[in-house]
Amino acid sequence: MKPTRTPSLYERLGGAKAIELMISSFYTRMLADPVLSPLFQHITIERLHAMQRSFLTMATGGPSSRSSRSIALASDGYAFTHEHFARFARHLLDTLAAYGISETEAREVAARIRSHKGELVATVG
Repeated sequence: MKPTRTPSLYERLGGAKAIELMISSFYTRMLADPVLSPLFQHITIERLHAMQRSFLTMATGGPSSRSSRSIALASDGYAFTHEHFARFARHLLDTLAAYGISETEAREVAARIRSHKGELVATVG
C-alpha cells in the first residue's frame, strides 16, 4: 500500500490558478495603501504580478525557481521597512480571507512569509 502524501500548502491553497486569482486583489490592496504604493510606482503591474506570483509559489511550497529576494527587488531599489512588511503581510492575509482560505492555511502562509522577513526588510540604522 502506497503511503498517502500530504498536499503542500501551495496545493491546499488551490495551486497556480488560485494564486493567480488572488494576485490581482492583493495588488489592488497594496497599490491603494498610501505607505506601500510609492514603493511600486516605477514598476509595471505585470512585473509586480509575476514577482508576487513567484514569491507566493515559492513561499507556499509550489514549483518555483526564484527566491524571496525577488519581491524586495520589485520595489525598485527601495528597501522594505518593518512597517512595509507588516502592511504587506496584512494585505496578504486580508486577501486570503476574502478568497475563503481557512484560518489554518492563512496562519501557515503568515508563518512562511515571516520566515522570509530578513530577506525582505532592510536593516535600517
